Amino acid sequence: MSKKKIASTIYTKEVVDNSDIRYPHLEAKQYYPIVIETVSGKRLFGFLTANDIKVALRRANNNPEDMDKIEPMGVFKKLLEDIL
Repeated sequence: MSKKKIASTIYTKEVVDNSDIRYPHLEAKQYYPIVIETVSGKRLFGFLTANDIKVALRRANNNPEDMDKIEPMGVFKKLLEDIL
């Protein structure tokens, strides 16, 4: 089985401030913008919090057997090498 090449990258230097915080103890002060491209080619825009990214990294670290199925590329590969 060949590995899937993953080219997705989230740049943590790209930050958007939450400009309308109503519940400071519940809401993130900043978000990381992302673009999701669906199978049909539709582009959707979203935000991840720092905690969302930590959860994703923890999930990858806790499931090394699934990491064998992909071949990270570029910055994502370097990030994974640093944390794993």
